[in-house]
Formats: sequence, C-alpha cells, structure tokens
Amino acid sequence: KARRVLGHGVWDQYFTFAVERNSWDKAVSCYARTAALKSVPPFSEWVQQCPVKSLTSFDLYTEDGQPIVNRVLRYERLAEELADVWRVLRVESPPALPRAKGTYRTADADWRALYTDAAIERVRQVCRREIAMFGYTFDGSR
Repeated sequence: KARRVLGHGVWDQYFTFAVERNSWDKAVSCYARTAALKSVPPFSEWVQQCPVKSLTSFDLYTEDGQPIVNRVLRYERLAEELADVWRVLRVESPPALPRAKGTYRTADADWRALYTDAAIERVRQVCRREIAMFGYTFDGSR
C-alpha cells in the first residue's frame, strides 16, 4: 500500500526492509497474543480456523512472490541484522532494540510442543512461500 501511495519514484529513493520469522514460531506468538486479549480455543484448534493473515505477512513485503523491499531481516537474528541496516543507513547511534509483546508467552517454553501434525501442516500450507524463500523448518533448523 505504501509503495502505491508514494509511487515507485519516491519508494525507490528509500532503503526499505521487513522482518520475517519462522512461520511455526510466529503462529504460536500470534496465538499467545490473541489468547491474552480474548478467549480462544486450544492452539491446535485455533491454528486450523484462524484467518490466513494471522499466520502470514508475505504479501506485505512481496509482489508476484518477489520482495519489494531492499532487505528482509530474519527475526531470529534481528539484533545482528539490524546492525547491518544501521550501517547501511549510516546511523551512528542506533536505538536500543525494544522488547515488544514479549510478555505474552514465556521465553523458555518450547513452542513445538503445542503442535499436532495437522497444525504443522496448516502452517506449512499457509506459509509455504516464506518457508520456501527462507528455508524455515518446523524444528527450527535451516
């Protein structure tokens, strides 16, 4: 939307970036945030019925399956990759990386334990494009 509003000429003058995250981890995070705000079914049910946009943001930073931003950062290495962005942008004193929404789920909990085979497959199907582009796997390896 921003590129359409600004036009290609203005858009292309800026360094643009997005952040992507392991799709299965992202689904659990979205579930935890949603569950903190309202009553929801167990994760395995929720993931089957939640809107597709709750699971994927691929269309926000791509067009025809290709990124329209200069760079897509990986959430798993966000501090390191943001440091590269700050260098590109010549930001000498970058802001501290905030911890937003970090209270919705415990950091030490293994998100894989919430998954059934059907839930794994639902995320795999909905997020197949970013999984393919970034090599994400359910076990977190790459």
